[in-house]
Amino acid sequence: MFGVDDATLDRIRARQVRGPRRVRVLVVLPLLVLAGVACVPVALLAVVNRPALIQRAVDWAQRNAKARIAFEDLEVLPVGRIGRPSSWIFAVTGLSFTPLDPKKPDWRVARGTLPLPQVAPEPGWRRAALHWSSLDVDGLVITAHQQRPPPPWRPARQVVTRLSADVVRLRRASFEAPEDAPLGRAQVHGIAGEVRDVVFDPGAREVSGTGRLAAVDFVSGAIVFTELDLPTFVLDRSTLRFDGTFAFGGRRGTLEGAIHTFHVKPRVAIRAQLADASVAQVVRSATGRDSPVSGRLDLDVRVEAGGERPRGCSRITGEVGLREGRIQLDPRTRYLVLDLVRLAPWVTLNAYKEIELADANGLVTLTRGTFTLRDLRYPAGRRQIRLDGTIGTDALWLLVRLLPRDMFDGDDRLGLAVAVEGQGQRQQVRLAARSDVFRPTPWLPRAWEDAGGPPDGLPCGTFTIQ
Repeated sequence: MFGVDDATLDRIRARQVRGPRRVRVLVVLPLLVLAGVACVPVALLAVVNRPALIQRAVDWAQRNAKARIAFEDLEVLPVGRIGRPSSWIFAVTGLSFTPLDPKKPDWRVARGTLPLPQVAPEPGWRRAALHWSSLDVDGLVITAHQQRPPPPWRPARQVVTRLSADVVRLRRASFEAPEDAPLGRAQVHGIAGEVRDVVFDPGAREVSGTGRLAAVDFVSGAIVFTELDLPTFVLDRSTLRFDGTFAFGGRRGTLEGAIHTFHVKPRVAIRAQLADASVAQVVRSATGRDSPVSGRLDLDVRVEAGGERPRGCSRITGEVGLREGRIQLDPRTRYLVLDLVRLAPWVTLNAYKEIELADANGLVTLTRGTFTLRDLRYPAGRRQIRLDGTIGTDALWLLVRLLPRDMFDGDDRLGLAVAVEGQGQRQQVRLAARSDVFRPTPWLPRAWEDAGGPPDGLPCGTFTIQ
């Protein structure tokens, strides 16, 4: 009909059917793709809102590890765009790291916020590096179970080759270590600040970064520093360099120095300066006992610890200025001795049975359990008075000497000298003999000099002061 046969009509009908079907496929397929993309963030949010499921996955991943990582809760903060998971910020609560070895330190974070890390895989996808733009850590508590360097180990490549962050911010962090004889307890509380360009190599255990930190207090045995402020804080492959200020006994001081290779065998080298410090507090910090010597000290000292020195053999040496110095005599000191002291024109004995000293300058050494003054001198007319002595945990030795007029090196004239020896506030006063004065270390009790150190002391070598 009209020149169109049945076969032509069948072809027209077939094209009319296939056309709408093609249109439907072209429209529906992109919609399905878009729906799938939109569902990914929703699916991720659903997983994040099930922390127990994530913890089971973490447990499975660390089933052969030497430590366990756990957390209490995980949530997504209402920031970023829902379609961009890379912009999300997560908050994790109660994050903890517990090694299977009970001698190794563990740590816990009360709350931390962080974005998703950027993953940089190595060829083959067997190893990768992780990077965060920022990490905010609140309530970090590091707990050590001993104060000893780690046993020898060999660096090895890990699955995670590098952890890094543009900035790490700390609030309310702390470190605690128990007493580990001969070392007393160690604590640092109230750590706060930020460190930038942080890089940690798990295989080598090396950390680097630059920033500023402060702490409320630092405790090491009987030593207590407060109000630490370190505006310079530089980590270079697990060597820390710093300078800043601190408070001790209500006085401000400055310090600068380094803790070398604290991840292997720490070596401490610090210079500290402190003005107008209490002699009693310094002595108590060194010896753990009351001091029979009082007054004020100006200190410029160097602190050495760790490295090749035996455990517990830290040493502080430097220059000291003593002002308003007084030596408290035993209340039971005989009146004959007191009268002899009063008659000495170069010694002042006050009504409280204290020998008063003029301002003097010399050298000081503090070791674990000892406080030593060496060659403190002050003028007495045309002569000089020299003070040497040691206050130990169980001994006292003080030598006050009026030097001969116009004395020169090698001069063997004794002059006049008074020795105070004993324990604590119980001591005796006597005229010193030549054997007390002319020996290599007149600032030490003679028994200590003969033994090379205090009885039952640490294996720190001899007490010869350079």
